[in-house]
Amino acid sequence: DTDVRFELFRRLNAGAIALTGQEIRSCIYQGPLNDLIEELASDPNYRSLLKLKKGDMENGTAEEVVLKYFAYLYDHESFGERVTEFLNQYMQKHARDVGLAGHRSIFLQTVEFLSAILDGRPFMRQRTNVTPLNQLEAVMVGIGRVIVSGGQPVEPGDNWMNDAELVRFSTKGTNTRTMLNGRLDRAEGLFSGHE
Repeated sequence: DTDVRFELFRRLNAGAIALTGQEIRSCIYQGPLNDLIEELASDPNYRSLLKLKKGDMENGTAEEVVLKYFAYLYDHESFGERVTEFLNQYMQKHARDVGLAGHRSIFLQTVEFLSAILDGRPFMRQRTNVTPLNQLEAVMVGIGRVIVSGGQPVEPGDNWMNDAELVRFSTKGTNTRTMLNGRLDRAEGLFSGHE
């Protein structure tokens, strides 16, 4: 049982240098989805968006954001306010999926568009020293939703990264269904031109 394996891995891991949840997932849920996540986490446009803490640069953080992109884009209604459990379930359910070319294409279109409007700079709002990952995930999913619906994302107006509503839904108490839906919906509105 993969849930038992995840828990066993987590407990064995507790005594030494701890692996992150995503590092454990990549060991347990191997298959085409994990391969795609690892591939996309190395994409230059995607990497240009990230400014991570030194400790997060090689610990699966970038891969976990890619996983969250797919999980929130395609299955956010299953989110039950426990991120680790939600991501584990998504990986377990889709680990052996094949025919992921559409996933790859949507992701690459998303990060190419976002990197272009940021002129290749990291995703950063005011008064942050590292990329605010909850907000980046929401923005990426918002752009992805526009693309999946057949639309073309548009660049929001000035100072969109500091949009009060998006920031409010992306900070403090973010792991609730209300906060997740709020930031995803707001990001989609910003990038669809329906602010």
